[in-house]
Amino acid sequence: MKNFIQRLPTDIILRIIPYTYNIQNKDLLKDIIHYKESRTLLLELYHNYWIVEAQMQDQEEDINWLINDIIAYANNDNATMFGYVDNYYTIFKRNIFLKTIEIIDKYRNNR
Repeated sequence: MKNFIQRLPTDIILRIIPYTYNIQNKDLLKDIIHYKESRTLLLELYHNYWIVEAQMQDQEEDINWLINDIIAYANNDNATMFGYVDNYYTIFKRNIFLKTIEIIDKYRNNR
């Protein structure tokens, strides 16, 4: 690992190092560790259900439903047309670049 880090450009190293001095959120660390496996599993499950079993013609139907279900989960299964609950914002605030409701709303509207 040390070898790998030493090969990184200095400007990247300088951005990473401050994070090594702070205790990181355990939930966020779990998300990072399991991201690849979780993403692969979810994509497979949704593809098998929406494209293979349900035989939807739109080849993006599986991704659209996955996004919909993630947003519903984050919003405690409340319809987003009525607004977003605290849990929704709490989840998004785990991203270091999304620390305020205003920034999260702007991010959501521009995705």
